[in-house]
Amino acid sequence: MNPIHASHYLKLLQDARVQLRGRLKAERAGATSSVDAAARSFGHSEDSHAQLISAKDDAFALADSETLELEAIDAALARLNAGTYGLCVDCAEPIATARLDVEPQAIRCLDCQTAFENKSH
Repeated sequence: MNPIHASHYLKLLQDARVQLRGRLKAERAGATSSVDAAARSFGHSEDSHAQLISAKDDAFALADSETLELEAIDAALARLNAGTYGLCVDCAEPIATARLDVEPQAIRCLDCQTAFENKSH
């Protein structure tokens, strides 16, 4: 990957990391989390306990998803520093820039990602 492309993806990844860390920090620092919002929304006696549990489960799943996304961004930054960014982990071919523009933390080319997802189902 040429240095111009590398600096473009470095900025995309760093910006995504800053935004994501900001959201996680705000939730963990006592700002209203999605779990708290769910508890307030569904915590009334006339509301179903099942609705409250479901909303809390959704909120925890979202937090887990954000944590995984942060790990993926950090891994992509490490690959960028190692000089392996933009290469598919399965076939070692370059990942299309159109894919990296949409998902800069992508680890697989589209063909390998599709094969990976088909194996998982």
